[in-house]
Amino acid sequence: MVFALKETRDKSHPYCHIKYRDDWEADARYDEPVRTRNSRDRELQAQLLDQVREAMRLGWSAEAITTIEEVVGMMNAYERLSKQLESESKL
Repeated sequence: MVFALKETRDKSHPYCHIKYRDDWEADARYDEPVRTRNSRDRELQAQLLDQVREAMRLGWSAEAITTIEEVVGMMNAYERLSKQLESESKL
């Protein structure tokens, strides 16, 4: 097991073995793994698929449709934000 330090070195976050975790304060390290764009996309797609399956099983109620629309809205907002951040990083 490893964890990442928040401080960057050569534009990267160094990783350390978990046995050295207590050598850094909680605000100086990342204890959770980084969520990439792809992992976030997969999570949202899985959530959408689960909602659609549930709606198909129970029937297309107004509540099911609203939940599906919310998930699709989150996916679209995340995609817009990702594109915006990507274009800003190229500047």
